[in-house]
Amino acid sequence: MASLRDVRGRMRAITQTLQVTKAMKLISTAKMRKSRRTLDEARPFFDRIRHSMVDVVSHSEAVETEYFDMREKQAERRSMVVLVTSDRGLAGGYNANAVKHMEELCSRLPNPFLVL
Repeated sequence: MASLRDVRGRMRAITQTLQVTKAMKLISTAKMRKSRRTLDEARPFFDRIRHSMVDVVSHSEAVETEYFDMREKQAERRSMVVLVTSDRGLAGGYNANAVKHMEELCSRLPNPFLVL
């Protein structure tokens, strides 16, 4: 049979575990709020990019889908190159590689149309 001291020790351990669990819940709630706020701030940018991609895909002959409004094709065939880079921290290497690949691609295309 467990002594009174053992029972009190277990009760204290359970209380401490409960406190840690509550603290973890508070931290996760704060992180969730921050993530939702970040998502809400990014939503207008996402909507604009989605709208732009719909425009790009709707002018492509290679894509046949019922989800995009297919507009009249332009007589002059040009290739559009869309370059998306970052202005957030430590993106210099990514940006340099993206520009390098874009220049390489544009050199192979006959009549590129650049969107930066």
